[in-house]
Amino acid sequence: LKPYWLKKRASSAELVLPPPLDPQLRPPSPTCNDLHLQGLQRMLQGLRRRLWCDLQGALQSSDEVCKCCNNFWAPILNGPLGFYVMGTWACMLVVGLCGAAGAASAKGEGMMACGGAVVIALLHAFVAYYMQRRILSGINGKTLTASEVVKESWEIIKYDIVFCFYVFAFVGCTGFAFYALTLGPGGLGFAAIGLLIAFHFFAPGYIFMWFCCKCCVSSFDSARSGRGFSGGAAPQQVGNPA
Repeated sequence: LKPYWLKKRASSAELVLPPPLDPQLRPPSPTCNDLHLQGLQRMLQGLRRRLWCDLQGALQSSDEVCKCCNNFWAPILNGPLGFYVMGTWACMLVVGLCGAAGAASAKGEGMMACGGAVVIALLHAFVAYYMQRRILSGINGKTLTASEVVKESWEIIKYDIVFCFYVFAFVGCTGFAFYALTLGPGGLGFAAIGLLIAFHFFAPGYIFMWFCCKCCVSSFDSARSGRGFSGGAAPQQVGNPA
């Protein structure tokens, strides 16, 4: 046996090293494509959050815009003939735009036909709004019931000078619209005059049906208020009281 100081030390090559790991079990190192993909995913997530925040802000803004528009148009829509006024304005806006565009491209009598369509559109839009304001001014703060609306509408039919003038002007405008078709107003002019003729046929029917409906509702309310809330006849006393 040799003393321990005489024993030969093991070299580094003779040292026992742990076995190498299996390449399949070793975690793969990220490549450049993986790093680019992760960066793109983070960028898309940030963009999605930003778009969602912008969308929420836009929805809140649109809600406020809708409320402002509703408050602006509510006095017209909630009044008598509200839908008639808005429908007339929308229809006459299309007639006016088509007539103005047709007048710019037409010549001679065609230009006169388109200009007449624009003037008639302005007349219908003004009278529709005037009739509603006239009914509301006649009610003058009273309860907006069917009987009050029928009463004021009948007063307008009998005594209002503007409405009487409008009745004759309406008939004349209808005749002019048919005559304007023969003047060659062009494509947009034909569209404006055709829509004007359709309005002259549908508007009187709408006004007539609206007035009849209000008269029926007024009669029903009067009959119901005369018989009490129960809907039957008033109770009658039978016999002599004790």
